[in-house]
Amino acid sequence: MLKIKYVENKNGLYFTELQKAFENNESIEILKNLEKCEVLVLGPGFLCDEWLQKNKDLPLHKLDKTKCLFLNKEYKNLNQKIEFINKNNIQIVFTAHHSFKEWNSRCPNATFYKIPFAYNQDIFTDYQEKKIYDLGFTGNLFNKGPYIGDKIMGKNFNNVRERIFNKIKTEPFYSNLQMFLGEDVYLSGKQYGKTINSAKIWICTPSAIDLVGTRFYEIMGCNTLLLAKVIENENVYDGLFEEGKHFVGFKDDLSDFTEKVNYYLSNDKKRAKITKSAHDLVNSKHCWKHRVDRVVKILKEFDNE
Repeated sequence: MLKIKYVENKNGLYFTELQKAFENNESIEILKNLEKCEVLVLGPGFLCDEWLQKNKDLPLHKLDKTKCLFLNKEYKNLNQKIEFINKNNIQIVFTAHHSFKEWNSRCPNATFYKIPFAYNQDIFTDYQEKKIYDLGFTGNLFNKGPYIGDKIMGKNFNNVRERIFNKIKTEPFYSNLQMFLGEDVYLSGKQYGKTINSAKIWICTPSAIDLVGTRFYEIMGCNTLLLAKVIENENVYDGLFEEGKHFVGFKDDLSDFTEKVNYYLSNDKKRAKITKSAHDLVNSKHCWKHRVDRVVKILKEFDNE
């Protein structure tokens, strides 16, 4: 059994869910004592936000252990995080972003792996709620705070989320729909899961750096049709889920957006088929347990080399 010391500096959201999945994994033993562990795992909050400045000068390079790090919020202070990896001889780096090979080239002594986000199936599930909403959409518009002026976002400042909200508010078609909408609204826990489960269709887009966040899986886990932006010529969704089978895609210019909404609201059987396929997929492959199983396999293979 692999002995792991897990360090996390933030609580809530996926930070806590990932840590719990490590603690519940039967293939590893979580230790409090650093000296007795075989692997040091630095959770996604370790270099996140204010913790980057607090932890960046720790002398982890002196530690003779296998060290791995969950890279997080790559749009903020990426160069400092890369410097930390190199300085401290972090051998294994996990990231949810599809650009991991590019960043790996800057860290010659580390190996980067893509470990996507996942979801909590105990909260985001089919509650058998009545589908009282035709359409749902909430979230950050990426037009304020740390998102402004960050070069890594580039093309994302066309702000598809803001354009979707404007479209829904101004076009006559949507005035006849029952909708749950909220700019910068964040629900949590079972209230959030039941609200998504109460909608026929829920809209989701990748983050400001084209990350497939937890909400994609949460929508599918709630047995609600996922309507998501298609990203052409990039492997953002590769290996995760397929357009037309697990979700319905729309173009960035929104030229087919209303057509897709209308079609799948009018075709219950086709909507139900995709929704069920997605629900089955995420339950079998995209829970936090599955992510930790993959991480543990990587760590054991590294330990046996």
